[in-house]
Amino acid sequence: RAVRKVACPDELAGPALGLIDTFTFTTVEENFGPGDRLVLFTDGVFEAANPTGEEFGTERLEREIERGTARPLNDSVQTLLNEVGKFCAGAPFADDVCVIVAELTEK
Repeated sequence: RAVRKVACPDELAGPALGLIDTFTFTTVEENFGPGDRLVLFTDGVFEAANPTGEEFGTERLEREIERGTARPLNDSVQTLLNEVGKFCAGAPFADDVCVIVAELTEK
């Protein structure tokens, strides 16, 4: 399965959820079909760094998400977090790391 980003033009992007109580967010709609997954994550995932300071990055994150599409949902999340941990060589994450994945199973 292909991985694609949810369309969100830069001019519609806002601050982190919960950061500003009075901020009004713009919504974006996407079509999803059976078997599609939605992966949400915090910046702590792609900003996780190895001992030399290199970040995991969005390209590695996209590759790991794509690899996970062939696995059951729970396995894909655990494998992604394991890969980020391996990349960081066991160093603790410097920021929050949260991954939420939902899979559409019916029409």
